[in-house]
Amino acid sequence: MMASEPWDVHVHRTTEQLAKTTDATKRAYIYLRRAHLYAQASDIKQSLADLRRCLRLAPSQTEILMQSAQVFEKLGYHDKGERLRVMARAREVAEPVSTAMSRIPMELLIRVLRLLPFVSLVQCRGVCQRWNESIIKHSVFWQAVYIRAPPPQMAAETAAHYQKKAFLTFLRRGGSSVRSVSIKRPLSHLKNLPDTLARIPLTSFAVESQYAPRWFVWALQQTHLRTLCLRSSVPDLLPAPGSSACQLQSLTLERVTMSVADTPLLRACDALAHFVYDMGDALHATEHMRTKYGTPPSLLVQHAHATLEHIELRGKAAWHIQCPPPHTTQEPVSYPHLRHFHAPLALLGRVALWPALDSFEVSIPDAAALREQADLLALTQAMCASLEVLRLRIGTNSDTRLACTILESCSRIHTLHVVLDAYGPTPPDLLWPTWDAALAQPLTPSLLLQMLTPGALANSASHVRVCCPRLRRLDVQDANTIRGRELLHLVHVRAGLAQQQTLADAWRAVSREARPDTLVACEALEYLDIDLCAHVPESVVDFVRQRVPHTVWHGYSRHRLDFFGTRERTFRARFT
Repeated sequence: MMASEPWDVHVHRTTEQLAKTTDATKRAYIYLRRAHLYAQASDIKQSLADLRRCLRLAPSQTEILMQSAQVFEKLGYHDKGERLRVMARAREVAEPVSTAMSRIPMELLIRVLRLLPFVSLVQCRGVCQRWNESIIKHSVFWQAVYIRAPPPQMAAETAAHYQKKAFLTFLRRGGSSVRSVSIKRPLSHLKNLPDTLARIPLTSFAVESQYAPRWFVWALQQTHLRTLCLRSSVPDLLPAPGSSACQLQSLTLERVTMSVADTPLLRACDALAHFVYDMGDALHATEHMRTKYGTPPSLLVQHAHATLEHIELRGKAAWHIQCPPPHTTQEPVSYPHLRHFHAPLALLGRVALWPALDSFEVSIPDAAALREQADLLALTQAMCASLEVLRLRIGTNSDTRLACTILESCSRIHTLHVVLDAYGPTPPDLLWPTWDAALAQPLTPSLLLQMLTPGALANSASHVRVCCPRLRRLDVQDANTIRGRELLHLVHVRAGLAQQQTLADAWRAVSREARPDTLVACEALEYLDIDLCAHVPESVVDFVRQRVPHTVWHGYSRHRLDFFGTRERTFRARFT
C-alpha cells in the first residue's frame, strides 16, 4: 500500500483480505485495522461496528485490547478506552500462568488429572478449553460412573429421564474403560438396566434401590466384581443367592437383612477385607438377629477371618440385642489382618489370638458379664500398643473399672468418642473425690471426664494415674450428666500439662485443693465435639472455645433429653 492512496482504497483492500481469511485472530486484526481507517475518516458508526467484531473474535488478546483502547479514545470514548486498558493489564499478569499451563505435555496432564476424584475433575473442565477437551476426549477419566439422586421435588419419570441421559453420556465417554458404577433410584428401578451393565466388566458397583434382593443376586454373578455396596430404599430381606461368580473384597449392606449365609455367598467372600452391615433399628431386623444372630453375619465374618481388615456393624439393633455366646465346640479362629472393629465381640466367635486393633468400638458391659469382661481384657492386652481410635458406648450399669483399665492400658489413643446408650435417671451432680469412690460407681460421661483429667481423682498410691495421655480429640454424644465443672477442669489441666507445668500449677487456677508437684506427660485437646442434654453455663462454653482450637458445641435442651428418654423406653418396651 502506498501512503498517498486514499483511505477508501485502503478500506477496499482490507475488506478483500477479510473475505480470504478464516482464522479468527487474523480476522480480528484486520477488523481493527479497518476500524482505524474509519476513525481517521470520522466514520464513528462503522468504526464502532468493526471494533465490536474485533473484540468478539479475540476478547483475550492483550495487544488487540490495547490498540482497541486507542481507537476508542480517538473516537472520544475515553471511559471505554480506560476499561480496555485495565483489562489488558490484568491479562498481562495472567498470561504467563496460562502460557505455562499450555506448555504442559498432554501425557503428563492426563497422568495428573487421573489422580483427582470425579468432583474435582468436573471442576477442572472449567479451567480452559484445552483441559475441557482433554477430559472429555480421553476415556481414562470416565472409568467411574456416578449418577446422583435427583431433587426430592422432581417427578420420578422426569428424574429417571435425566439420570438415564447422564448414564448413557458416561458410558459413551468411558467406553470400554468403565470399571465403577454408582446409581441411585429411580434409575436403578429400570428393568433393562442390569442387561446394560452386564456388558461392562465392573470391579466396583454401588446401588440404592427398592429392588435390593434382585440387585444382590445379579451382582454376585459378575465375574470381575470386587466391591459391592447395596442400599435398600425400604427395609428388605436378602435371599440366598444360589450361585456366585465373583470374589468380593469389600461388601457393604444397608437397610437389608441377611437371611442366610449359604455356600455361594461364603465362596464369594473368601478374600473379603472390608465388611459393613447396617442392621438398622427396625423390628424385623431386631427380631431376626435376636434369634439368628450367630448365623448370617458371624458365619460370614468367621469364614473370612484370614483376610478381614475392617468390620463394622451399624444400627441400634447391633448393640441392644442379647448376643448368644460362642459354642464351646466351635473351632477357634484368628484375625491376623483385622485393624478396625466396630461390632460386639460375640461376632468374632471363639478367638485363638486376639488382633492388635487400630480402631475399636465397644459397649462397656456391667460387672456381672464375666465372659465379656474376660474377652475385653484379653483384647486390651493385644491392642494396648496399637489402639489409636476408641469409641465407648456407655450403658445403664457399665463397669467403671473395666473402662478405666482400657483407657490406662491403651496409651496411644488420640481420638475418643463417647456415646450414651441408655437414658435412665440422671445421676447426682457430684465430682467424686477419690479413685476408689469413682470406680465403685456406674460409668457416666461426667465420671469419664474426671478419669481423663490427671489429678481430678485422688489416688492412694504415690503416682498419678493418667488415662489417654496422647488424647487430642474428644467427642461426647447425648450426655445428660455433664454440668461443666469437669469439662472445665479437663480442658484447663491438660492444656497446662502440655505446656510443661507441674500438676500443682495446672490445678492452682481452678481448684484450691493441693495436688502433687510433679510433671505429667500429657497433650492438650485440639478437637472437642460436645452434644449435651443438660444445661451448661455460658461461661464454661466460652472458656472451652477459647482454650480448644476446634470446638463444636451443641446447645442443651431439657425437652430433648425427655424426647431421648421416651424414645429409648419405647424402643425397649417394643422389642423386649
